[in-house]
Amino acid sequence: MPGGISGRCSHQLSFIKINHANWVIDPREGDTAHPLLREITGLSRPQNPELWAKAMPYVLTACHDPGHALIGLLHGSQNRHRLYLGGRRLIGRAAQSTEDYLHAQEGALKAYYSGLEMGDLVSLDFHGLPQISAFIKSAPSMAVVTGIPSGRGEYYSYLKEIEAQGQTIPEPKLFLESMVFEDIAATWEAWTKWNRQLLENSLIGRYAKSRDMFGLAYCIISQAAYEWIGEMLAARNQTVSTEARLLPQNRLQREKIVHALGGMLSIWIKKTEIDEESRAVFNKTYEQLSSLVFSKPPYELPGCSQCPDTCRMLPFVAPYVTTLINKVTPVLLSKQPLQMRLSNLDHITAIIRKNISILDYGKSGAIINQNWLYCLITRFKLKEGTKGQRHRGTKAETPHEKNGNSYTFKLSPQTAVHYDDLMYFLRQPPKETEHKELSDIFGGLSKS
Repeated sequence: MPGGISGRCSHQLSFIKINHANWVIDPREGDTAHPLLREITGLSRPQNPELWAKAMPYVLTACHDPGHALIGLLHGSQNRHRLYLGGRRLIGRAAQSTEDYLHAQEGALKAYYSGLEMGDLVSLDFHGLPQISAFIKSAPSMAVVTGIPSGRGEYYSYLKEIEAQGQTIPEPKLFLESMVFEDIAATWEAWTKWNRQLLENSLIGRYAKSRDMFGLAYCIISQAAYEWIGEMLAARNQTVSTEARLLPQNRLQREKIVHALGGMLSIWIKKTEIDEESRAVFNKTYEQLSSLVFSKPPYELPGCSQCPDTCRMLPFVAPYVTTLINKVTPVLLSKQPLQMRLSNLDHITAIIRKNISILDYGKSGAIINQNWLYCLITRFKLKEGTKGQRHRGTKAETPHEKNGNSYTFKLSPQTAVHYDDLMYFLRQPPKETEHKELSDIFGGLSKS
């Protein structure tokens, strides 16, 4: 049921500017009614979830009453999530009793959703639902979605029907990843290419001739962007935890970025080439993405202040720190010549880099791969100290201390010199280095 609600609402959002100074959130005088809710305690598994999503606009229409506000509440606590549905009486407007309204609401829900079971009626206050009431009272921010989901917004369901027929819907991943590097030309090229691929799909092309192509394209990209941005924010959190999970503030960040992206799409979909308007909205969207995802690391490490590409690579590095720790550090702690260490690092990380599509970014691939390697090595906090003892069964000394999902290694003074040379090289753009043969190594990173 929550999937049905969100699936329908996501296609009918309007992107508007709101002057917060013009809004005052206060109850009407004399309006002291509290929401009355019942927990959803049981629900059958649908044979076809898409049918439930299609039914949602009709269910909401059946639950409408001029004297009552329909209220749904989803609350999570530790490992338990609870879904509540009910309503709130609008004092001075309601013609029927709230009890009658709630009975009608229950009937409408059970008519469409089989196996629905509801708990006892409780008031949303400190007596009926104290934990939720305390959370709402102390919440630092609030997000509001207004409007009734429209029956015309069947884009998501249509896409699922296409997938059910075995046809592949082109992914807009290249379009989204192009934005990471603030490259409007590459982003526009990826956008136009994706649109062509979309129309080459026979079912989508047929749909576009008779219906709203903007809504369909917006639906695909908004769904993909929601997942992509969530993955990047969760990956960043792996720098302080071994788990890739979204924190509450991350969810708000994701909403802001998707909101900005939606405004950009609403303009770009009407353009045949880049103009001042499309350029301005791209810059605004990139600023939002950059400030919320790439602005600074969760915490500073030695090397962060000199990073050639501050925090842009972190979401694509953090998931692989633990995997590469035992393979990369022997190379970092060795006294091999610089060229040999770079070749070894290239070989060790090659398989993982092939799975990170953003590293294969055209002519800039060598620089991006170099910055990725710099960020990876920075996650291993190497510092000069007492020379460690070699562990039995290993070929190199790797004394380290673990802190969250980063590692601190102790270097001998001799090894520290070699490490500093390596990090210095990685901070230099390949085209400006004096070692052409080393540039050639990184020139091949994006092609390996």
